Amino acid sequence: MSRIVFAWELGENHGHLWRLLPIARQLQLRGHEVMFGLRSVAAAQRYLAPHGIRWFACPTPVGVAELGRDLATYADILAINGATQPDLLGGMVQAWQNLYTLLQPDLIVIEHSPFALLAARRAGIRTVQVGTGFTIPPTLSPAPCFRPGLPDAAEAQRQTQEQVARTVQALFKQPHSLSRLLAADHTRLLSLRELDHYAAQRPPGTTFLGAVPEPDQGELLRWSQSGQPRLFVYLYMQPWMDTVLSALEAIGAEVIAVIPDLGADLARRHPKLRLYRKPVQLGPLLADCTLAITHAGHGTALNCLLAGVPMVLLPLHMEQLLVAERVAVAGAGLGLLPTHVATGFANVLSEVLRNPQYRDGAGAVSARYRDVPRSRALEEITGLIEHIL
Repeated sequence: MSRIVFAWELGENHGHLWRLLPIARQLQLRGHEVMFGLRSVAAAQRYLAPHGIRWFACPTPVGVAELGRDLATYADILAINGATQPDLLGGMVQAWQNLYTLLQPDLIVIEHSPFALLAARRAGIRTVQVGTGFTIPPTLSPAPCFRPGLPDAAEAQRQTQEQVARTVQALFKQPHSLSRLLAADHTRLLSLRELDHYAAQRPPGTTFLGAVPEPDQGELLRWSQSGQPRLFVYLYMQPWMDTVLSALEAIGAEVIAVIPDLGADLARRHPKLRLYRKPVQLGPLLADCTLAITHAGHGTALNCLLAGVPMVLLPLHMEQLLVAERVAVAGAGLGLLPTHVATGFANVLSEVLRNPQYRDGAGAVSARYRDVPRSRALEEITGLIEHIL
């Protein structure tokens, strides 16, 4: 059978791994050899080792020049990871190529891994790219701006784009566009049109496959009370966390909250809430959930929409803010910027709980995909990979 490398370079949260692991497991069960090059070896030890999947730490940029302004395009993301520095970019791409030489893969599956993609192109290895709208922009020539309202930065964005293009072009000694040089052989969007970060720029007719089934990681929990709102919370510690938990206690709902970095003192102050540090299985909870409160991570938002669950979203960075905006456009929830959570969370929570329009909005999205099998995305990706091989 074939040897397949799964690459995850950029991005902090485990959503990237959750998109890749079901695909890898399915191919592994069909007899293929799969291995991962990824940024989080701790996640690898926890989630790949039990399946007997081998991994290696991917090349990581060190000593990257600062951009000196807010990120606004995918070209900016490439720049802050070394794509404007010839030696750094060349070193990372060559490191991937050296790994490919040792491993001799038949195909590379790319998830937010632009440098692994460039290395595969240089090495002549076939590629399949999967991801969200944010990690797969509709074009890179020019890269569309995801932070509008910064007209003074337009020239700086253009200069960064040109620097990235020149540096990448030098690797290939070809003047092709970034869109062409960073295009995989096959690309599939694991998202919904309603959550596309670049909805305004995405060409009509683009296919969105939805989500692959998430791995059954974490504790299996059940709601234990009836007749009360059931709230699922997935947040990381922030200065306003005590305010949020106090507001949740005040409404008398049953709350299951996953806070991975929760401190013991804070947990003791909120004994009425079911608080967890380790992952829990999301699907069984969403089936009977009244409301979800998260940072607007793409994967959790997608699963909430498919289950018809409205959301209160507390984004921490630009990618999450874009998801929160898309959820609001769909009428399926409201978002709050970090600076407004302490003063505004209780009112937004009350609004989304009491106003049926948000549940109706989430339900409308869910209804549009009711007849789409949840196995569709996984079957298409694995079928495509085996067809290529």
